[in-house]
Amino acid sequence: MCCRNNCTLRDRPDVLKTVNALLEKKYSAHKIEKLIGIGHSVSGRHSFHCWTKIAAEKIRLERERKRHPTKTKILIQWPDDPPIPANQLAENTLLIHVRYVEQDIQNPIGLIDEFGNWTEDAQIVFCFQVRTEVKEKFVLGEFENASRENYERNASKVQSALLLVSSNGNHALD
Repeated sequence: MCCRNNCTLRDRPDVLKTVNALLEKKYSAHKIEKLIGIGHSVSGRHSFHCWTKIAAEKIRLERERKRHPTKTKILIQWPDDPPIPANQLAENTLLIHVRYVEQDIQNPIGLIDEFGNWTEDAQIVFCFQVRTEVKEKFVLGEFENASRENYERNASKVQSALLLVSSNGNHALD
């Protein structure tokens, strides 16, 4: 679409569309002349008089869109909540369904609270949700051995890091 009534490209919509696409890609009038075969003065006038107004309108619309974005409402549906019918949701509503997934417990130490005591349901959970091979390793003490080894390894890293502390540059290390 052209803004001016006397634009040469107004009567040739296919050429107008091509010229606008090339101007959008920032082609020069001479390059458009070579590609399409219309005079560079025609595409130059169109670029100066019409295209600048079209580009300015696109920029104005984009700024307006950014200034007044559509608000998205987020609804969270928990497992205990009744289902929300789709016809009650607005157009810009995001509905998130929360589902609980039961997984095998990989580390039975997670059944101990922050005070080192087993939780109330630890025995039931341990019997029914911990996989058999994890139970066997736990009963054999492999988890405790691994925890102790990790602690010792981390403690040695801390000690070696303390030995590598450099001086402030005024004195040589002893």
